[in-house]
Amino acid sequence: MKPLNKHHSQIPYDIVSFGFQTILIVLAGLQIVVYQFYSYVFKINQRRDKETLLFPITNCFYKIIKALTRSLICFIVFLTVFNHTTSKYYFIQLPVLLITWLSFSVLTIFTQVCNFFVSLVAIYKFCLYYFPSTEPRVSKFVKDTNKIILLSTVLFVIKEISYPIVYFLQVPDIITKSQMQYLFAITIFIPIGFLISTSLLYIPIMISVRKSSHLPSAQQCSPEKYILAQTLIVLILKLVYFEVLFEYFLNPNFSIFRITGSPQSIDMVSTPLIIQMSYLFSNKRNVNALFSSFKLNKFMKIMFNGQTNSVAPNLVVYSITEAPQN
Repeated sequence: MKPLNKHHSQIPYDIVSFGFQTILIVLAGLQIVVYQFYSYVFKINQRRDKETLLFPITNCFYKIIKALTRSLICFIVFLTVFNHTTSKYYFIQLPVLLITWLSFSVLTIFTQVCNFFVSLVAIYKFCLYYFPSTEPRVSKFVKDTNKIILLSTVLFVIKEISYPIVYFLQVPDIITKSQMQYLFAITIFIPIGFLISTSLLYIPIMISVRKSSHLPSAQQCSPEKYILAQTLIVLILKLVYFEVLFEYFLNPNFSIFRITGSPQSIDMVSTPLIIQMSYLFSNKRNVNALFSSFKLNKFMKIMFNGQTNSVAPNLVVYSITEAPQN
């Protein structure tokens, strides 16, 4: 039997690579576009949302998403410049490469912070929905959101810095290269497993909300649809990591650093997108602000001035943080 043609064996990889790049480009484009509307709706609701229990978290999410979006744009622009700059212009390449690396680092670290806080929000909402008596404790944690974000950011920065230091110095007395790869896999898949587990907490909430679908407020905004959509999107996108883990254990010769690159890249653009879409479609008021009452001149004014003087009309909105009434 003749060996397979080298070019022929390369075709599946090329198709997968092209598909991955296409998905990444589409998600990155959506992230940049959706952010404009997310920012618009957030600014409209800001005055009213300040009175809600979870506002410190949604406000921190907004700031992080803004930093992630700007870093993504910066990364794309400077990576393009770097790829189209010849080596003779090294004095341009070096600062461009530095900015590209910094942008990528911000994307990597704050994506992990976002994943962690998505998990916390799921736990908070589950506790508030089924155990209303926990509200004082949840409120205390929510008030400390800035401190928790700072601490988690520092921990993720230390994690990201420690890998290249230990891996590239190759200090055998500290840790072997194989052990380093396993440690790297653990620190990636435990947080992702935690995120998937906490996302499942929305399922009993969704079932409970569905039982209350006869209420007028529930009929207006169908919250169970948004909960289900958010949960499914999180699960589908994060399960990609476990396919990678399975592939790694089937062939340990693969570098875990290399094969986790693709899902991590998708994670950087999909995580902010999930958070923004969940916020935009979480209740009828946000949907109305986005579609029914949308005006271009109002949109431009709010986006550039950063505030609105208008107050949204009072709407009865069914919240997943409220227990259903019989």
